[in-house]
Amino acid sequence: MNFHSGLVGEKEAEKIGSLASVVSFDFIVDQETIDNVYGLGVSPQRYISSYRYLKKYVKVVPHLCIGLNKGEIKGEYKALETLKEEGAEALSFIVFRPTKNTDFAKFPPPPLEEVAKLIAKARTMFPTSPIYLGCMRPGGRYRGELDTLALRAGVNKIVHPSPPARKMAEELGLVVRRGEECCSL
Repeated sequence: MNFHSGLVGEKEAEKIGSLASVVSFDFIVDQETIDNVYGLGVSPQRYISSYRYLKKYVKVVPHLCIGLNKGEIKGEYKALETLKEEGAEALSFIVFRPTKNTDFAKFPPPPLEEVAKLIAKARTMFPTSPIYLGCMRPGGRYRGELDTLALRAGVNKIVHPSPPARKMAEELGLVVRRGEECCSL
C-alpha cells in the first residue's frame, strides 16, 4: 500500500509505517511556496521533520512538484540539496499543471528546458537512486516533449508515458517494463 501522508508527527509516522509499504511525501522547503500554495502557516522544517519521522518507520519516496508555485521554479533545487543531506532511496518528480477553477488556473506550467535541467541535476546528485516521472504533469504536446526530455535526463520510470517517450525508449534499447501501480511502488 502506498500512502500520501502529508505532515506528520512521530506517533503518526509510526502508525503509518505499520500499515504502508511506502509513503509518497510531497517535499517542500521553500517558505514562499508553502505559504502561497498550502497556506498552512508551517515552516520548511516541519516538512523536513515529517520526512525524517516517516523514514524512520517506512520507505519514503519524496515527491517534488516542479513549478508548484504558479509554474515557477522556486525552491526545487534547495529541496534536492536538502534531500541529498537527508538521504533519499528514490525520487519522484511531478510537474505543475494549470487546473480549471483553481487560483493557479491562469499560470503556465514551468518551461520544459528548466524541468529537464532540474531532473538532470537530480540524476547527477542521486546517481544510484531511482528517479521517477509521476502521474501529475501537463498533457498534450507538453507531455510528449517532457517525457522524452526526462528519458534523456535519466529517469528510470515514467507513469503513463507518452507515445514519443515509448518510441524513444525502444530506439534507445532501454528495458521497458509495464506495470499497473503508483510510481512509488
